Amino acid sequence: MAPLTDAIPKPMAPYNGTTLIARGIDRLAAKIEHIHVTVGYKKAMLAQHVIEHGASSVFNTEGQSNCWWVYNTLLKSLDEPMLVLTCDNVVDLDIELLEENYRALDAPPCMLVPVRPVPGLDGDYVFCEDHLVTEVSRDKQTDIYCSGIQVLNPERMNQLKSEGESFYDVWRQLIDLRQLYVSSVYPKRWFAVDTIEQLATLNKSPKAGRIRFIKHDRNYERAQSRNTGMSAAKGDFVTLLDSDDLMYPNNLDDAAKYVIAHPDSKCFHNLYEFVDSNGNMVYRPKFPSLTNQLKAIAQGNFMSCIGDFIHRDIYTRYHFSTNPSMIGGEDWEFWLRVLADHKVGRIERVNSGVVQHPHRSVNNQDLTALSQGLQELIQNLRNDRHLASVYRPYMKQIESSSLMYLATLSNSAHLHKQAIRYLWAAAKKNPRVVTAARFIRISQLATAGAIKGANI
Repeated sequence: MAPLTDAIPKPMAPYNGTTLIARGIDRLAAKIEHIHVTVGYKKAMLAQHVIEHGASSVFNTEGQSNCWWVYNTLLKSLDEPMLVLTCDNVVDLDIELLEENYRALDAPPCMLVPVRPVPGLDGDYVFCEDHLVTEVSRDKQTDIYCSGIQVLNPERMNQLKSEGESFYDVWRQLIDLRQLYVSSVYPKRWFAVDTIEQLATLNKSPKAGRIRFIKHDRNYERAQSRNTGMSAAKGDFVTLLDSDDLMYPNNLDDAAKYVIAHPDSKCFHNLYEFVDSNGNMVYRPKFPSLTNQLKAIAQGNFMSCIGDFIHRDIYTRYHFSTNPSMIGGEDWEFWLRVLADHKVGRIERVNSGVVQHPHRSVNNQDLTALSQGLQELIQNLRNDRHLASVYRPYMKQIESSSLMYLATLSNSAHLHKQAIRYLWAAAKKNPRVVTAARFIRISQLATAGAIKGANI
């Protein structure tokens, strides 16, 4: 960063009215009691600067490797997790989530905190299996690389391995011992500053790139929009939110905590309720047990498409059907395929709201086209060797559930006699369904409506 660093050390580069390192210390001080800083180039100037900004201690590491302090300072006897950051990265971290993730991985000697690769910035790419790092490479690429952030236990590091020439050597030793892990918690924001140009960009646009707006050339059905969003996604997980649905305040926080507590989960959902346009609860559905998730999804789409979280391994492989006849049934078709291959988890908390209003697309459907689409859905299940094998014991439930869904929509359209016909067809497909609470509720509405002559 010359000529700037001819006059000052890099950590003291100006940033938003302060310096890179002062900004970092100020952010950490709100969460961390003791902040230790290593200094090298222009050490006297930097030491004074960080002490003035609240650093607890300063260690002189001039001429030493970047891992030297772990083995040769008083910190080597520290038997607790230590958050390690570099001065040239501007980051926003959820430290509580990071700590939870570290402990969920059984508090390893060292845990790397990754980021997505940034064009133009070199990095050490991380290869892992179930959070256990198997390789760190500058030559071979993956979808994550090291951010310069680590959580490590100095005493355990000293017990397990010898000092290397850099953290790169240390990581190799830990990989051999199967003791190097990678976090599932990413920085909320991460920016590396290696050049004057990058510093100028950082000062001009400190929050750039956090929101991406994608505009279609016209208004497509929701399946196409969801596919577009999933194709553009870069995160570990995606969630879907229709424009007329609600995400309650604890939704994402609970989801993040769930991921940390269940690091192997690839698919999970929270509970939802139906509300009116003023946000008042109208109806809270009873969700099926997940003991047998195949039976649960065969009996109806309890997943809906709200409050669901799916991992990259899923959203990059599965897409919503854009078949016009499938409109209204595409969500169920999607989850039948996903849940055939992936275990679904649940957050037992109502974190989402479905707003009931007359203009929802579900209330304005072409029942003839949807009936055809649901028949195609069932036939596709039968024709797919894998799905046919998975759902063979539940095909009667799937067929009767599709007919009950059509009956529900018929009731909404005041076509109560048609609803009764769909219910009769459902009972013929699966006689056991007549004792189900859902069947009884739909039939009561249909019968009452037919008696009142509401059919048109």
